[in-house]
Amino acid sequence: MPLVSPPSELQQMKIPCVLWINFSRTTGEMNAQMQIINLYVNQFNCDVTFQFDTAEKYESIGGHVAILSVRSSVFAAMFQSGMQETNTRKVCIKDIKPDIFKQLLHYIYSGRTSSKLSEENAQPLFIAADMYDVDDLKYECVQFLLSCIKLENAINLMAWAHVHSIYSLKEATLTFMESCGKEICKQDDWERLIKNYPDLCLLATRRMLK
Repeated sequence: MPLVSPPSELQQMKIPCVLWINFSRTTGEMNAQMQIINLYVNQFNCDVTFQFDTAEKYESIGGHVAILSVRSSVFAAMFQSGMQETNTRKVCIKDIKPDIFKQLLHYIYSGRTSSKLSEENAQPLFIAADMYDVDDLKYECVQFLLSCIKLENAINLMAWAHVHSIYSLKEATLTFMESCGKEICKQDDWERLIKNYPDLCLLATRRMLK
């Protein structure tokens, strides 16, 4: 009897294995990004202050003109020579809630929001990103909203997408509504759609009757 048994068929099987190593980012690149993020998070060496016009309390947050100008053409124009903000280095934010604007700034510095996208913040974040020309955040908000379409929000999402000219989201909601037309028409939002957006309601009705 041999001291070593011959290899079994299972032992002789060749199993392919793919080893993936991410060489796309070096330690230096990651450290550089983290240091830039920390400039904002720790409010270090800020050269512009954003003030929020809220009745509840005074709030402000700092930023860095060079970084903001690189990431946003709107900020770049705002801080050009001759503009009021260039001289005062103070910007009053009246049309965006403080928490949404801070999320926008965090994204500009880091490429991600400080908290996860949700059905509550995705729409106001899209509006803020659109206002300040941050296209990658707009894209992420739309992709998130595309994943959230359901019976309870399809009508409102369609109307919102129509107002903000987001074709992909509007088309996705219409496609969804085609599959559940009877249930859609029973929603309270349907009556409001008829009243406020008759042309859009007609478009949705035609799609559901196909």
